[in-house]
Amino acid sequence: MIIDDNFIGNKPWTYAFLEELKPLKIKWNAAVSINVASDEKLLDLMKESGCQGLFIGFESINPDSIADVHKVQNQRNSYEYAVHQIHKRGIMINASFVFGLDGDTKETFQRTLDWIVKNKIETDISIELFKRNPLKFLIYPLFSLIVFIFVLTLRQRNIKI
Repeated sequence: MIIDDNFIGNKPWTYAFLEELKPLKIKWNAAVSINVASDEKLLDLMKESGCQGLFIGFESINPDSIADVHKVQNQRNSYEYAVHQIHKRGIMINASFVFGLDGDTKETFQRTLDWIVKNKIETDISIELFKRNPLKFLIYPLFSLIVFIFVLTLRQRNIKI
């Protein structure tokens, strides 16, 4: 795993680094922002240099919640395109979501799970709780129960975790 808040933050450096990785024939994963999908040449080079998976902070599938956290690069209407661009190169996605944002409702978990299944997100899913309003849905004190229900739902749908 290449540990960097955003591996593609400096694209000229990233391109040069990936070219140097290619002859090493190593397998690697990294954290990137969703806008990685807008650069097909970069995605191709990532795959050629051994990239197996990308950790992406989608944050939410709810546009109101995304606006609340000011992640301007995360546009809900581009998520499926991004997933498609990454998957067509055989790169897995480790998706991260935040629950408990002001725009979330009690349906947020199910809608998120449905989106994950529909888009065939392969790897472990990071679940973060937004602590600004932890009692909004009584999420924070019941985190273990929520994770249990989430995992149970995945198993009922025959999704391996």
